Amino acid sequence: MAPRLSTVTVAALLIAACGGAPPVAPTQDAPVESPQQAPPRIDAVETLHGLTVRDPFRPLEQREAAQAFIDAQNAQTNAWMQAHARAGVRERLDQLFDIGSLGGAAHAGDRVFFTRKEGDQEQAVLYVQVGAGAPRPLIDPNALDAEGRVTLDWYYPTRDGRLLAYGLSKDGDENSTLRVIDVDSGAHRPDEIAFTRACSLAWLPDASGFYYTRYPATEAYDRHVWFHRLGADPAQDERVIGKERLPERTDWPGVLLSPDGRHLLMVRYVGWSESTLHLLDRATGAWTDVAPEKPGLFEPLAVLDGQIWAATKHDAPRGRIVRIDPARPQGWAEVVPQQETPLEASAVSSDAIVTLHLDAAAAKIQRWGRDGKLQGEVPLPVAGTVSDLFARPDDPRVHLSFQSFFVPPSIYRLDGLKPQLTAKVETDLDTSAYVVDQVEYRSYDGTAVPMFVIHRKDLKRDGTNRTLLYGYGGFNVSMTPSFSRNVLFWLEQGGVYAVANLRGGGERGEAWHQAGMFDRKFQVFADFEYAARHLIREGYTRPSRLAILGGSNGGLLVGALVTRAPFLFRAAVGKVGLYDMVRFTKFPPAELWIKEYGSPDDPSQLPYLWAYSPYHQVLEGVEYPAVLLTTADKDTRVHWAHTAKFAAALQAASAGGRPVLMRFETQAGHGAGKRTSAVIEEYAELYQFLLGTLE
Repeated sequence: MAPRLSTVTVAALLIAACGGAPPVAPTQDAPVESPQQAPPRIDAVETLHGLTVRDPFRPLEQREAAQAFIDAQNAQTNAWMQAHARAGVRERLDQLFDIGSLGGAAHAGDRVFFTRKEGDQEQAVLYVQVGAGAPRPLIDPNALDAEGRVTLDWYYPTRDGRLLAYGLSKDGDENSTLRVIDVDSGAHRPDEIAFTRACSLAWLPDASGFYYTRYPATEAYDRHVWFHRLGADPAQDERVIGKERLPERTDWPGVLLSPDGRHLLMVRYVGWSESTLHLLDRATGAWTDVAPEKPGLFEPLAVLDGQIWAATKHDAPRGRIVRIDPARPQGWAEVVPQQETPLEASAVSSDAIVTLHLDAAAAKIQRWGRDGKLQGEVPLPVAGTVSDLFARPDDPRVHLSFQSFFVPPSIYRLDGLKPQLTAKVETDLDTSAYVVDQVEYRSYDGTAVPMFVIHRKDLKRDGTNRTLLYGYGGFNVSMTPSFSRNVLFWLEQGGVYAVANLRGGGERGEAWHQAGMFDRKFQVFADFEYAARHLIREGYTRPSRLAILGGSNGGLLVGALVTRAPFLFRAAVGKVGLYDMVRFTKFPPAELWIKEYGSPDDPSQLPYLWAYSPYHQVLEGVEYPAVLLTTADKDTRVHWAHTAKFAAALQAASAGGRPVLMRFETQAGHGAGKRTSAVIEEYAELYQFLLGTLE
């Protein structure tokens, strides 16, 4: 299965580091005020399951009613940024983002595919390399839109690599349209299919058609599995899997085909902790529901000779690999047992199983025989992150991507236990002035929580350092050492950057994830609070020099800390976050997240959702920190109304005169696919805000 370039979720804002740029100086000192636009409000009070819930800014859920408020917020934010502008911020970020990027490789036949972005390109380009020849661009989104608003979301080559299905979307909305290209000629087939967001796709061995997932028109739910014959009218495609095996509209299916084409495996994800497997014998038309009595997360790896190879957390919270005979309910064979380090990903090649584990939130790669015998550990350059682990069960090759805090992205091919470098990002960064500390601190209940702290080697722990603390804490997402360009600016200003591995993530296995779900979500917020306390206690910083940052689920984290412990930090930045946990399911596709958060329609779950819902926990007269909230009109994951309502509530209640700013972007979405120039502008505002408030 080829990399899906836009899926994940939100991911971490991690770090690259070098030296050389001097601290920037402010160009103005006095703020410039802009006219205020009072948000529309009503006296909305409801009794829900016996709980009194106030919602004064509900009119902001409607775009027409909210437009004047949105315009005024952007004007106010523009004025504040102009008043606190600092020379050199945008210019330095431009230089840093000239450092290229490199995406994971997928091999098919004698071809290898990968993505690369260089210099001032707005979007990454998909390249193909045939044999030992030079890589050449195959799909260049920059050539499709002069403003750089079109992006490549995902791609899947045929088994021989001669055809490739891929998805494009615009303005970051992730609503992909599927196209098919002839790799050698560059000519497109007539096939074009809309509503293939985050598509899962499996080609037939002869490349005459494919199974794929798509949504109904304009719907955020009811993703089903279809079959498309090349050249046929997509409107006539056969729906292969629908309500009969996807009973809930929030079910998330994916597909995998055996190398001989006989068996189609469908995985049905039900949240982030459970999935089921369903096998179709294409020769007989018979379906087998695999292991229905064994709840847990199953990640399919391959179907060989009618048997399923899968990674699972059933009876193994840190993960293991099993081989399942669907014809025998007890026909399970454990191939790779559970290890002390949690299993993050795995892949099956023709002669090996490669497993990716997390050891202290850093990658560890092991190679096993298909007979389950450990062959050894793959040496990695430094403690870092491995992603895009790719193999095919009928091909001996294995590809992976590697990066770390101070190592730009690289692509490796595994030759046994030896990684062979095949491509890397070239840069002249000098990282010698910086160091990464990995620490453990104690949360409120004594639980040890790991955290990365990055700073200059000559840092003095005198409490005076501007510090930026990042967190996410949810959906089994692990925060690992990754290379990024934007935080470098922060380090060059003498700042400290910290990344906390909070409960709710996957760094320590499924138990760590579940410790931050449902009514245990408060533990994520407590872990983040105690990360801030640790940084203060250990002399890295003090509250007036500390800021917190998070996006999406991490935006919820930031909002919860703003209302839970506003005295611990001076500034907070929440990006595309959730803030109304009483009505979050009203905005598609948020029903997908009920398995993580719980449902406000459930009388037993509403109380704890309301108790931490940032919008509902804003109190008048509190001296809240300075707050910057960002959202976008094309965000198809988290609705912009969350941000508008939370901003209005904070502005109405906050005492002390610190700014509460909101940035509403057009021609942008949740973050995936955003053009480089817009990303640079976003971080220019972020760092001007932090430098202007952490005084």
